[in-house]
Amino acid sequence: MLDNIPKISVIIISYKQENLIKRALDSLIVQKDYLYEICVSDDCSPDRTWDVLLDYQRRYPTLFKLHRNEPNVGIFENIEQCWTMPTGDIIYMMAGDDEAGEGYFKAVVDFVIQNRVDWRNELFTIYGDYKEIEPNGLSVVYNNKMAPYHNAQKLQIRRLICNRSACYSKKILDKFVKVSEGRSYNAESSQDIQVALFSERQYYIPKIGNIYYAGIGVSTRMSKDDRRQHLHEGFKKVTEFVASQGHPFDKKDLAYIEYFKAYRQGNIKKALFYYFKSIDLSLGVKGLQLDRIFYVVNKKIRH
Repeated sequence: MLDNIPKISVIIISYKQENLIKRALDSLIVQKDYLYEICVSDDCSPDRTWDVLLDYQRRYPTLFKLHRNEPNVGIFENIEQCWTMPTGDIIYMMAGDDEAGEGYFKAVVDFVIQNRVDWRNELFTIYGDYKEIEPNGLSVVYNNKMAPYHNAQKLQIRRLICNRSACYSKKILDKFVKVSEGRSYNAESSQDIQVALFSERQYYIPKIGNIYYAGIGVSTRMSKDDRRQHLHEGFKKVTEFVASQGHPFDKKDLAYIEYFKAYRQGNIKKALFYYFKSIDLSLGVKGLQLDRIFYVVNKKIRH
């Protein structure tokens, strides 16, 4: 690692990824000059994932910090285990089947130094873009460019920003609250929103920071009914969680949650009703998410 730059800690959750995690780790190794540590928590993988991790640790002993759950605890408890591992100034999180964007950490370091970001004391998040690659090879790039200009919590619940590519200060991580409930997926949204919840300032750089390979995660194997139940229970939990932290959703945020639930349930009339109730002019034109509402309207016309 280079001297006199912020210490970036990467945290990775892994499970049964012996054929995928090398891609993730190699995308980090080529950027090791800008990394302080790579912290990996493996959830008791029954395959050779742990052996792969040990091999990387042998090759880069000062860079890798490993943990193995015994027994398997599930993805959300494993995420919270990862929270305990890093000691750097800036945190970046990824899954073992993701890939870090080429040259991303140099771009983050350059931004921090050039903009005199107080990386040791400020509660800040730097968002980049992220690419999603479908199983058929098609890809799309999503940007987080709205992050510096609007309330991050509002953007997060509307999925107008995403934590993929997010680099946030250790001061934010230190505020994280454990919310997991065993293997229940109820905690997902409550874990995800904590970056936005505790960040006091957001920045953006037009650089791909994360590559997400769709169609290989656990959620892809769930039934539609299971996904709807997790969505409903997850929204209930995150609503209660942000309120407990003193940052409750306002009426427009709550209306958006109802819109999204109705949309996922295929209740087009209800979705349209709550969409219009959720319009928040403070988020500008992009906050209207017209591409999504056009899809809902077209679906209603077709039926």
